[in-house]
Amino acid sequence: MWRSEDEERDFSEYSGLCKSGLLCGNVYEWNDVKAQITAEAQTPFTTPIAGAVSGLHLRGRSVYPIYFFGRQETNDCTSWGTCNGVDLTQVAQSHRGIETELFRTFKPWVYGVGKCLAGQSADNGMSISLAMKHITQYGVLPEDLPGLPRYSGALQRQLLRDGRAFFNQWKDKAVQYEIDVVRLPLDYEVWLLWASSGRNIVYGTGQRLANRNGEWVRDGSTKHCMTAGFPVRDDGSISNTNSWNDGTGFMKPDIARAVIAQSNSYGAFGIYRIARRNSQPNYSGLGGV
Repeated sequence: MWRSEDEERDFSEYSGLCKSGLLCGNVYEWNDVKAQITAEAQTPFTTPIAGAVSGLHLRGRSVYPIYFFGRQETNDCTSWGTCNGVDLTQVAQSHRGIETELFRTFKPWVYGVGKCLAGQSADNGMSISLAMKHITQYGVLPEDLPGLPRYSGALQRQLLRDGRAFFNQWKDKAVQYEIDVVRLPLDYEVWLLWASSGRNIVYGTGQRLANRNGEWVRDGSTKHCMTAGFPVRDDGSISNTNSWNDGTGFMKPDIARAVIAQSNSYGAFGIYRIARRNSQPNYSGLGGV
């Protein structure tokens, strides 16, 4: 469940951390990257996107679209939306010729551990601001690291109650991955530019969607986090990925606008870049972690 009611509070705390210099990634506003993204969006991918992406493999498995089928087992859609955003952005980076270590991201690191460290132990959803705070502060974990447990709802709930020991065990692996994000305005034209540049958006919405043969349609209301963005179609449709075992399809412009209208000003972040860090961040000022 998307915790829309927590966004303003969590973003306020996130903003303070951004100014502290203690993040292992960077946080930007749209105007900081607008010129670059606009230019990149005008440069089309050199091969038909569906064939190009389906030909990529992520550690031995087909990446798109079947790879992104999966079902959340608890109220952790924000971790699914966040991790799918990171994973799909890696695919796009690789397709653009950027050296990228492709992996699928471990969702309990975002939801169970992220909420635990924030003092939020209830299995009642998560704000997107808190998810972005966690991955830009502490990085992400590839889910195929030796010794990591498999995803489950039970594991998420366990880590919500007591994820600190798990965090201390795995933080040195996670901070090897630097995630940069951009807070995006609620504007379809901006989202289309972002997607056309080969990037993805983690967003919350009150608009429930259903996947009908690869096309997303309206299907009532809910509070939910999903991933939109790359790839796009010539008619302006944006790809959208969900966590209810209905995978990936396309949102036509009118559907995307309906989704955006049901979000809020803190509930949409673009995954800008993911890369290996050259050095470990300094956590000395974080206290108690």
